[in-house]
Amino acid sequence: MSSVASFINAARLVRLLDRDEPEHALTGYLLQIELDAGTALVTSNYEVVKASLELQRRHGVDGPRRLLHGFVPFLHVEWCTRLDHALAVEVHLTADPDSGDLVDAVSAAIVRRIGAKSML
Repeated sequence: MSSVASFINAARLVRLLDRDEPEHALTGYLLQIELDAGTALVTSNYEVVKASLELQRRHGVDGPRRLLHGFVPFLHVEWCTRLDHALAVEVHLTADPDSGDLVDAVSAAIVRRIGAKSML
């Protein structure tokens, strides 16, 4: 992996793959900037599942198929460790209810662990 890594969450994955998203073109443009800079693109297994579910809800089985076969092979998928999960559960249970879901907390733990920056 590159020394510079950008983390892509499920919402951004959905924006990249769903042309009906208002920020689809902008997200694609920003992704191209990251690629041109040689940035490694990272996500988590939790984010892939979350994006797959949303794309399936919107587009049927073709949505997750496009994600898993057309986009995920170009990402580094960082798997959530037991420690990532434990830290995320602790943060999630003590956080403001509007601060996001458990997947967001897991991603924050992974981003801290690997030293990535958030894309966009």
